[in-house]
Amino acid sequence: MPGRRQLVKSTTNMYRMDGTPTRVCLEDGSWSNQQPTCTDKQPPRLVIGCPPDIVKSTEEGQNYLTVDWTVPTTVDNSGKPPKMAVTPAGIKPPHKFPITTG
Repeated sequence: MPGRRQLVKSTTNMYRMDGTPTRVCLEDGSWSNQQPTCTDKQPPRLVIGCPPDIVKSTEEGQNYLTVDWTVPTTVDNSGKPPKMAVTPAGIKPPHKFPITTG
């Protein structure tokens, strides 16, 4: 029905509405303006944080040290898995670190 209005309202403070909140049904049956979108504005949350410093010793003559730790994990209210970066890239527990001298 032309002239009918559609009002879109954000119902949570975890998301931000982007776009025009009011749209009007036009004579041709289409809606004015674009459909608003919701943008997640709450950052991901750490469930398991970064591990503390790990200090270990090797056995005499051993040229490596295997270290294990709990990997940090995060969750997001959007349901999408958050992106996490590990530095240096490719290091996963347990990891065998070479021992070098000099």
